[in-house]
Amino acid sequence: MTLTLYQITDRYQEALLLLSDPELPPEVVDDTLDAIEGEFESKALAVAAFIGNLELEASAVREVEERMTKRRKALESRAESLREYLHLQMQRLNVQTVKSAELTVKIKRNPPRVVIDNEALLPDDYKEVELTLKVRKQLVQKALGEGRTVPGAHLESTTRLDIR
Repeated sequence: MTLTLYQITDRYQEALLLLSDPELPPEVVDDTLDAIEGEFESKALAVAAFIGNLELEASAVREVEERMTKRRKALESRAESLREYLHLQMQRLNVQTVKSAELTVKIKRNPPRVVIDNEALLPDDYKEVELTLKVRKQLVQKALGEGRTVPGAHLESTTRLDIR
């Protein structure tokens, strides 16, 4: 039966508790911990290698996504360009509709849209003040790093797993 990294960690912690018996000879304690530790290291390295493979695959998928996004945008741009071209040519010839068994192409009026010519001339009833509050984290970090107290904030250190 293959144990998970979690199970190996649990076994190691259980062994530490059991092996804390002062009556056990030191060699037994060392041998038991070495065996479990070797198992843990082997499994940890396998998990780290798997993480590396997943990250490589994710990177490859990201590259494909970027290429596909670029291609999609190019196709959308080309379609829009041809739409504008057809629209202009139909307007120039004063043709409102072109029909076939599969398609109908028609020039339609859009609903009216608002165009603001000069925002300063608009009455205040048509405006609203938008207030945005932004926390300046770099200043907070600098102050805390200098040992000053900033109410509502604190520095926190965490760890990360580095696989090379």
